[in-house]
Amino acid sequence: MELREEMRESLLRYARIAGIAVGVFLVAGLLLFFFTRPKYEVILSAEEIEFGASIKTSDLVERIGDFNIKEEQRKTSTMIALPDYEVVMDEINTKELGPQVLNFQFSSEIPDVKKEIRIVDTTAPVIELRRSEIEMSLEEYQKNDLLQEATVTDICSMLEDIQVTGEAAEEAKPGKDLDYTITAMDEAGNESTAVIRVRILKEKIEEDKVDEDKEEAAEEKPLETAPAPAETPKESVESVTPVQPSIPVTPAPQPVVPNPPASTPQIPRPSNKTYMFSDGYTMQTAPSACQADLSASGYSGSCIPIQDSQGIYKGMQLIFD
Repeated sequence: MELREEMRESLLRYARIAGIAVGVFLVAGLLLFFFTRPKYEVILSAEEIEFGASIKTSDLVERIGDFNIKEEQRKTSTMIALPDYEVVMDEINTKELGPQVLNFQFSSEIPDVKKEIRIVDTTAPVIELRRSEIEMSLEEYQKNDLLQEATVTDICSMLEDIQVTGEAAEEAKPGKDLDYTITAMDEAGNESTAVIRVRILKEKIEEDKVDEDKEEAAEEKPLETAPAPAETPKESVESVTPVQPSIPVTPAPQPVVPNPPASTPQIPRPSNKTYMFSDGYTMQTAPSACQADLSASGYSGSCIPIQDSQGIYKGMQLIFD
């Protein structure tokens, strides 16, 4: 019995030693595999790409595993050749905003790697002004839409998706200059501004009054400076005619009778018309088409911009008086 018990304890001791040895071997193997296994992580030089940029996917790859990518290893826009394998990748579409997932496929038995990038728009709209300085009366300033002086373009947003607004920093008054600021903001929130210097002309009534005052002053001046007549001796009074000072006389303006207009056949008044961006018109073609139809109609009227409740321009409207 004692011999059998000793053998049993010996077997248990040998089993524990063997288990410890196997455990140490497995841990050593895992550590060896972890430190010597190849790495296939893909590192990109940037994860955000500007909308519309011309870039190759292979140019975006900076490192694969332990290999820093060299220029001669970028064989095509979507393929990189390394000493042990080749990597084929997806093409980047920079004409579509938002996230994109690129798949990197290895020629050897290596799992594919996926990397996410994002196409962003950080470019502000461009505002081109037909005139940067304008002179107009107060009535014209209140009636005209100065936004028609601007042409707005953007690399990403459609024209109808760009918010265009305009405002002056101060109240318009006759004889005063003011800055009218036009602001354009695209869908991504990029914003740009342009300034038109507006000179409000003085009222015509005030100008006429100044001209009248100048004319009256010019008429009164000879009367004040005319020399007094010289004295004539008594004995020659009967033979000498006294000289009177010359006073300039401004002739009264003669009424101008206009010629009666030639009789022309009456053209029926046309109906009002709209030029919507949704019908194919743009910020440039809508105003020109409206003005052309107004000139051809023979009637007076106005080309009025059409805005929605958020202040976004939708087109133009021709309204006859």
